[in-house]
Amino acid sequence: MAKSPFNEVFEIAKAQNGSVKQTIKDLVQIVRNDIKALPQKGLYFSKKLKEYLETKLQETDNELLPFYNDMYFQTLVAESRWSLDSYFQALEWNRPLHEQFYLPRRKQLMVIVKALEDLLIWDKINELFLSQPPRTGKSTLVLFTLSWCIGMDSEKSNLYCSAGEALVNTFYNGLAEILNDDTTYLWNTIFADAKWDKNTMANSKEGYLDVGRKKRYHSLTCRSIDSKSLNGACDCNGVLIADDLCSDIEVALNKDRLAGLNMKVRNNMLTRAKMGAKILWIGTRWSLLDPIGVRIESLENTHRKYRVIAIPALNEQGESNFNYSYGVGFDTEYYLDLKQTFIDRDDIASWEAGFMQNPVERSGLLFPSESLRFYNGILPSGAPDRIISFVDVAWGGGDYTAMPVLYQYGKIFYCPEVICDPSDKKITQPRVANMILKHRLDAVRFEKNNGGGEYAEDVNRILAVNDYRCNMTTTNADNTTQKEYRIFDKAPEIREIFFLETAKRNKDYRIAMEQLMTFSMNKKKQHEDFCDALVGCLDMAREVKREIVFEVVERFF
Repeated sequence: MAKSPFNEVFEIAKAQNGSVKQTIKDLVQIVRNDIKALPQKGLYFSKKLKEYLETKLQETDNELLPFYNDMYFQTLVAESRWSLDSYFQALEWNRPLHEQFYLPRRKQLMVIVKALEDLLIWDKINELFLSQPPRTGKSTLVLFTLSWCIGMDSEKSNLYCSAGEALVNTFYNGLAEILNDDTTYLWNTIFADAKWDKNTMANSKEGYLDVGRKKRYHSLTCRSIDSKSLNGACDCNGVLIADDLCSDIEVALNKDRLAGLNMKVRNNMLTRAKMGAKILWIGTRWSLLDPIGVRIESLENTHRKYRVIAIPALNEQGESNFNYSYGVGFDTEYYLDLKQTFIDRDDIASWEAGFMQNPVERSGLLFPSESLRFYNGILPSGAPDRIISFVDVAWGGGDYTAMPVLYQYGKIFYCPEVICDPSDKKITQPRVANMILKHRLDAVRFEKNNGGGEYAEDVNRILAVNDYRCNMTTTNADNTTQKEYRIFDKAPEIREIFFLETAKRNKDYRIAMEQLMTFSMNKKKQHEDFCDALVGCLDMAREVKREIVFEVVERFF
């Protein structure tokens, strides 16, 4: 291969010797030729050219701005054969930035774009599994990707399969819009040689369209997984897209329905893919036994290369992963508010699966709402045998001071009020003292570690000012057993406690129940302060020595 003249011509352009416009045009053509001959090297040159053009586009008073803008677009088009990132930018080039789909989301979606390139361009993987929350762009990104597939090789047949006719129709119409709307999308400009006629090469009723020529096995066929026409009439040697085949948590929790769904996927859908076809799986991870989970397990000991990308709504720091530019995404506050609605409905499992990508089985939740007991806030008549509490002390910095109050009636416990507060001791110590006074506690115990003893002494001084005395003790945390396993050991007893029903909870109680119902043995970072305080309460209750009463009765012999 002859040496590329790019560097020499590029130096001429930077020095602005001769005709700048002609030199830039020459560079774009060189890049086109180099990318065709040696893609990796050509892409390196095109990157240098784009960086140069970007500096020119920032010169707002430059009369050549329209020319530089067009040359940048032409460079993106030249790269599109080997870069989905460039293609997505070129596709929406004429749209105002705030109306575009891709660029406002580009930063967050780049990890998926690179994986799609590895699947479809660089042949590094055979199958790709994508999971992320609803309305974060995965379906539109796949639409853009499939429009690229059809434009690049219209002779290949591609198959889209989803859970219902509504999703299938939406996807079909979305792709047809990209091909038809020359104002919004530049597909026909990028693929100027592609033959496309919406009047003769598409059939929305049958769910297919063709590019290039009408074919027996179409450029795109769209089918529902339940469709009887998902049969030999559908063929796929391009890319098979399986989109949200498991529609919701009700299906995921019904083993019979899951088994039926997986049989359709195995017998009807996967058999349509020919050897060499790529498979793209998209969907919420409702269950380990959903089609995505079953397929991943089946690939573990095979030669097929695959990749799994699951992006939760919130990262490990509790911040949104989808706070896109121009307000088109979802910020942290939005997701936290949404999470609270699931908690209020006692349906944290749907949040974990639908938004955090934790299948219902994998979440390892010890205290899902259906396992807990609730009451309406009215305690049993009569005095309780004992009123106790345990304080898991925190000093702020993200940890919570947790204090459940338990009323004991025989072997049954009720929890009418709690403190679960991330504030520092100046706030929480008076609150703890007031809680003791309000419920006239018989006994309260403080975790002694990290200054807990000092914390308890300060609370005791507040009580003394109010002329109240109660049994107050401190204890060292059990460092011989991991906290998660202490909670696991007490889980059956915690599930027997009666907690307030949703409508009766204040802010502290809601936070405490969130910590309880989202506690998982499989999470690395979580707030377990309230769970740990409940364990402390139950340890106290177990230590209570019951009085043995002897009654003198008449002898019968």
